[in-house]
Amino acid sequence: MASSARTSSRNAAWDRCWWRAQFNAEPDEIRIEHDFTGTAVDEDRSIPGLALPPGTASAISHVHRGYIGDHHFFTNEEHWYLGKDHRPLGDGFSGSSHYIIQLDGKPARIAVQMDLESTMSDETPIITYCSVVTLLQAVIPVTHADPRILMQNAQPHFMSDFRRLAPTAPAEAR
Repeated sequence: MASSARTSSRNAAWDRCWWRAQFNAEPDEIRIEHDFTGTAVDEDRSIPGLALPPGTASAISHVHRGYIGDHHFFTNEEHWYLGKDHRPLGDGFSGSSHYIIQLDGKPARIAVQMDLESTMSDETPIITYCSVVTLLQAVIPVTHADPRILMQNAQPHFMSDFRRLAPTAPAEAR
């Protein structure tokens, strides 16, 4: 199935500039194809807290591929599964969440395999702590900061540990 990378933003001119700068292409020139597959169990199975009768989905794979013309410039694969015996990525993983990242380009090829296991006592998926929580932790410091443009700085720096961040009054109320 294919779709174009059309934008729904209110500022279409800015979006066109962004796509041009990122991909040297107009949004309508970018084509996204995706495939979706599921795997069903063939006999009664169970994992902690869940029974899987025959015919129940035990693994789902969703693959997106991006093209500009015939040039294939990205692939994103997502594999969700119930139980280690349905893991599509093979052996070598021990945690509950697994990520393989591969970037090919200039000046290098980067390949990373992450195996994550939560050390938190709640049921929040570990990837939520690695992504959404990090973004939410930035809200208070950013909204309390003085208005300005913050330029990226590649020099080493240290950040405060916001895990025990307590609510505070806005800067103008202090």
